[in-house]
Amino acid sequence: MALRCMTDEIKNPSNSVDRSANGTFLAFWRGQMVYEKGRVKRFETESEAREFLSRCDAAGKIIH
Repeated sequence: MALRCMTDEIKNPSNSVDRSANGTFLAFWRGQMVYEKGRVKRFETESEAREFLSRCDAAGKIIH
């Protein structure tokens, strides 16, 4: 029996924030990197990234 991966399936139920090499922060919502206008969305502070992820959780999707 083959397993199928649905596009709406949550890949990773947890959110995370990672510091990039240039000192900005990257956000991952439910295991998916956050993009804006086709580019990786970068945050100046970790708390800014976490606040963004909280707003995404409230909306149930990555907000723009």
